[in-house]
Amino acid sequence: MHILYTTSDEFEGVVFAEKAKAESVARIYDACRTATTWREFRDLLSEDEFEEVLVNNELDQAGLDLDAGFDAARDIAGYADGFYPDWLQSDMLDWFPKDIAARYGSDQQGTLNGEILMLPADLADQIATDLALRGHKVDRSELFFY
Repeated sequence: MHILYTTSDEFEGVVFAEKAKAESVARIYDACRTATTWREFRDLLSEDEFEEVLVNNELDQAGLDLDAGFDAARDIAGYADGFYPDWLQSDMLDWFPKDIAARYGSDQQGTLNGEILMLPADLADQIATDLALRGHKVDRSELFFY
């Protein structure tokens, strides 16, 4: 598996994710933060990502005014609440090796939005090395997919 990882000054810890998933979440965050019209939002996403937004928000592209103003907090269900896009710190609970997590003092924390796996940011590079020793390709990323 090709894994990307990132840390953020805004949040504690480090997040590891499969490369395609990390890139998708980063693209969605970027679109939600920068688009000012539905057209800009659509153009920043892949076709599948935009279709998912339409379905999840019960919107019909044919009836959507692409030149209308766009505000993710207002227009995308779950964005303002932290439920969209996928929360990769939570997804880590499903795939991250438990023995590696335990070795680095991971903490499974409950939040208002569910359980997450917390790994210490200051040990990110060491954790990445352990994942690489398991045969994964692991790269640090500056993308925001936190």
